[in-house]
Amino acid sequence: MKSKTIIQTFALMASLAMLPSCISGQGKVLVASDTQATKRVELSDVKSIKVGSGIDAVYVQTDSGPSYAEICGPDNFLEYVTLKVKGGNLVIDLKCPNGYNGFEWDNEEFYVKVYDTEVTSFTTGSGSSLALERSLTTQHEVAITSNGGSDIRASMIDCKGFVLKCGSASKVDVDVLKCADASVKLGSASQCNLTSLTCLSLDTSIGSAAELRVAEAKGGKVVVDTASGSEASVQGIDVQQLEVSAGSGSEVILAGHCTDARLSSGSGAEIDAGSLTAQRISSSEHSGGSIVSPQHR
Repeated sequence: MKSKTIIQTFALMASLAMLPSCISGQGKVLVASDTQATKRVELSDVKSIKVGSGIDAVYVQTDSGPSYAEICGPDNFLEYVTLKVKGGNLVIDLKCPNGYNGFEWDNEEFYVKVYDTEVTSFTTGSGSSLALERSLTTQHEVAITSNGGSDIRASMIDCKGFVLKCGSASKVDVDVLKCADASVKLGSASQCNLTSLTCLSLDTSIGSAAELRVAEAKGGKVVVDTASGSEASVQGIDVQQLEVSAGSGSEVILAGHCTDARLSSGSGAEIDAGSLTAQRISSSEHSGGSIVSPQHR
């Protein structure tokens, strides 16, 4: 793992309120020991996970059995990781010891792994990471919120509905997503990569300088709305209806097949639909926007 340092001082508390809390601001960091250890913590009925700033976490969906967590890392760090469950909400945090205002580790592994039958809500704090180690299958909606600079990775999610909110400069990667309805909202400079998407409806809103990459999209309706300087690439399209609205200076690339294509480009935005075929096509260019039109099927 890469070298990592988490520091908080009282002078920075106002602007870095999401960093791990500390008791004393003496300017020292607790350096990781050379001894790795694992601590098991019993949990109860976890429905959501909130990962505090700077923490790496892993979720494993189990077929049955009790909920529990494993804290893995340098043995002098483990006691400062807190796990609190209230109303089904698990909060993972890192508390500084007396006389220290941060933690530092190099190649040592340091993470929290949570085992539970069905967690459906995930939130990451600034600078943290979360991995869904196995496929997540549920009859309920899955909600993911990534805050500034955090990173989330999932191999496969099969759910009723999917809601993703990416904060500024955060990143979310999902290999396979299957759901009825999906909503994806990307904050400024954030990034979302969906390798394979199958859903009845996908609605996306892409903030300034954000990026959306979809390698394959199958289903009923896909809506893409891009803001200033953002980029969207939706490939492997096989849907009934495709609606794209490209805002100021944004760029959208489309490829695949659809029945209805409705494209709008404004204020210097570009839509390249040259590799898209559609039965019915409606396009609108205004205020310097441009569209490379799809081909008629």
